[in-house]
Amino acid sequence: VAISVNSPEITRASLHVSRPWKTRIYGFPFLSLHPVLTYAYYIKYDEWLVSKEWTFLACVSLGVGHALSLLITKWSTGARAFITTRTASSIEEADCIRIVPNLHCGSGDIVELDKRDPTDPSTYTFNDVFA
Repeated sequence: VAISVNSPEITRASLHVSRPWKTRIYGFPFLSLHPVLTYAYYIKYDEWLVSKEWTFLACVSLGVGHALSLLITKWSTGARAFITTRTASSIEEADCIRIVPNLHCGSGDIVELDKRDPTDPSTYTFNDVFA
C-alpha cells in the first residue's frame, strides 16, 4: 500500500509485512540446495559432477549465490523490500514501512511500525533517522 507523504525529505513510503526467514530467497531455497550438493558429491559423483572442476564450480556457485542473495538485502532497500517482505493490503496488516528519501537526503530503510493500540491506526508510529 502506497502512502501519501507530506515531507520535503521523503519521496515515498509503502507498507509491508515481513516474511519469515525460511521463505526468503537466502533461507529455505538455498538451505535445500546444500544437501543436494552433498548428495551429488557423495552418492552421484560419477553421474552428476564427474570431475573436480565441476565440483569446484558447483560449490563456488552455491556459496557465492547464497552470499550474494543475503548481501543484496544490505546494499539495496528495494531488493530488501522485495526479498524480505510482501506488500501489505492495509495499514492494520502492515508491520513495517519502507521509507525512500529524496536525493541527497540520506539512505532509505525498512523500519518497524510501533502499534501502541493495534485496533487504532492513528496510534501507529515509526522512528527513522536517515544516515
